[in-house]
Amino acid sequence: MDLISIILAVFFVIILGLYLLSKAKVSKLETSLRNENSEFLKYKSETEHLRKYEAIDDAKKEANRILSEARDNLNKTKNQYHKKIEEAENLAASELKEARAKAKEIRRNGVGPR
Repeated sequence: MDLISIILAVFFVIILGLYLLSKAKVSKLETSLRNENSEFLKYKSETEHLRKYEAIDDAKKEANRILSEARDNLNKTKNQYHKKIEEAENLAASELKEARAKAKEIRRNGVGPR
């Protein structure tokens, strides 16, 4: 055998070794990928019941919006309450004033039960 044949044989053995080594690595990667995929599918099935919450982009933001809306409603209701109280007080004061005026008129005219 001449030198070129020996170099070609060594080169061929190296190429064959690299091919077998890479084939083994690809096989390990495929096995790992299958395992990871099965783990992912298992995780996906375990979390399927949480999918309904995906519609809320930002739960904290939504909670704060609802809380703010509730506070606004509370303040509006308080304002309406105070307004109604003020209206009732004004109506009562008006009625009292009117009743006093009638009583004064009755006393002045002397009309009424004796």
